[in-house]
Amino acid sequence: MEASGPRMSLKSFGEPGIYTRNQLLAMNIPSAAVDMTAAAAKDHRFYGWGPQEARKAMIRAGALEKFIPLAWVENHYRWIVWKIAGMIRSFPRHLKDWWSPKKILDQLLYRYEREINLGHRSALKRIIEQDDVPGKLMILVIVDITKGHASESNQSHDSKKYELLLSDGWYQVTAVADTRLERAISRGRLTIGYKLAICGAQTNVFPRAPTSTSTPGNTVLTIASNGCRIAPWDAKLGYQRRRLEYRSLNSLHNDGGVVTAIDVIVCRKYPIMYSETLSDGSVVVRTAREEEEARREALSRLCGYGNDDWAPSFSEHSQSVISQQYSKLLEDRHAPTPIANEERKVSGYFRVRVCDIPAGGNKPKTTATLLQLDANEVLHMDICEGGRYRIYFLAPYLPRSKRYPGLNLKSTRKIHWEPVIKRCGTAEFSAPSLYIPRHITTCDKIPHDISEEVDMVVVVLCVTSTEKRRQPSGKIIWYQKLLVSDESKALVQVTIRLTSRPLSHPEGQVIAFTNAQFEMHDAKYEVTHMRISEESEIIIRPFSSAEYLQKAISSLREWVQKYPENVESLRQHINEKLLHH
Repeated sequence: MEASGPRMSLKSFGEPGIYTRNQLLAMNIPSAAVDMTAAAAKDHRFYGWGPQEARKAMIRAGALEKFIPLAWVENHYRWIVWKIAGMIRSFPRHLKDWWSPKKILDQLLYRYEREINLGHRSALKRIIEQDDVPGKLMILVIVDITKGHASESNQSHDSKKYELLLSDGWYQVTAVADTRLERAISRGRLTIGYKLAICGAQTNVFPRAPTSTSTPGNTVLTIASNGCRIAPWDAKLGYQRRRLEYRSLNSLHNDGGVVTAIDVIVCRKYPIMYSETLSDGSVVVRTAREEEEARREALSRLCGYGNDDWAPSFSEHSQSVISQQYSKLLEDRHAPTPIANEERKVSGYFRVRVCDIPAGGNKPKTTATLLQLDANEVLHMDICEGGRYRIYFLAPYLPRSKRYPGLNLKSTRKIHWEPVIKRCGTAEFSAPSLYIPRHITTCDKIPHDISEEVDMVVVVLCVTSTEKRRQPSGKIIWYQKLLVSDESKALVQVTIRLTSRPLSHPEGQVIAFTNAQFEMHDAKYEVTHMRISEESEIIIRPFSSAEYLQKAISSLREWVQKYPENVESLRQHINEKLLHH
């Protein structure tokens, strides 16, 4: 069975026109087509010809009666009438003859061929029948917007200001939106007839699976602004060839819900940190080195009592690597069973800063900070600065203290990293990006911007103070201030935060600091103040560090040895002008 005439694309008619009601009526467009809505379409009759008459006509044309119950015909009749009315209003000179029972019947026969004979199902039919996922990229049209109300269909949602009725042209579903989309509706930026490209939608389906002809209330689609955009007027409805849509960072919003996919360059990767929840509920944060010491201490408490049943309890993603390390240590111990089991609840995490992929020759202007939770050493090592990654399923969040400009994102349970170009230290793109390979910044070139971070290699001239502070949790924190410099002879005071112990006799040593943060510049004494945080690295022995650090440390050591008088002159200046003024 075939419908008469070839299918035509919307674009073949040109750009849609915008006409007033009086203009359309003057063109002899029927008032029913001019005033047609999705609600009115199901009750419309062409001089007494409606769904029942259409069903009889389909059967006469060869359709099998058992496959087209009246509810099936009524559903498709409704959306065909609504669609044709909208097309006639946009292209009245080309399509006014479409307002007829013959055109409706042709469309019904086409749908019978597609859905019944060929077994093709539209996106919403597959979602409603729970045979496909709603998270894939699809385009739906807004057919109705109503004021929301607390009902069974949306009682689990915080946002109830509006309910949307969306359609793929074949079936319909009720949708609830987040507050950002609701604001767009309130301001008239989203109205009936707009097409939405939706990615990452979720469904609230009731225990009894609805059929294709059930009311929309059985399945509720939840959509978020970070997963939506307005689609072109002529976009084809339903699932798209691309399963996902990658969003640019500047198109995302803090209150926009889950982000399905981004395509980014990793500009900076920060050291992995560990969070341990103690038995009293308090939380202790440690660097990788401190965590290693904590593991040794935990093992030392079992000295002489080795037990294969003892191991720290790590989160799911961290367990593989860290537990393997403990297993190896415990295999080497042969001792009686401990008096009591000891369990540690430890979770790893780290941050990366990312930027968009350059497109169209333009340099991206937006960066974001991504917090990877439940991390392990393998994932941390696999991610390279300068590498391009497609990252799936992230959530915006507001950190307690915002350290970096731009959006803050965090991982969800479904997060997945997909490397596209994984080349550490380089990024190959024809257009410029915000990624800048790591390099050494000399003391006289430090940018006076608190959002900037630099890597430094300096010689320690003196220790100005060492202070021990006890936090409310009982943890001891050391704060050590060093006056340092390099070949530029500019003075910098570095404040180091240490959780284990202060640096012992660092005077005269050449030290590297990564991710050092600017705090202030004292113009009176020409001293720049920098801060070394937990996400910075202090490197004294450069053998296993990056090549650029090794070269810089070696070069500064040679300078110190070759020009000891310069170092001594800086020390005298400090003693005369800064310490004894």
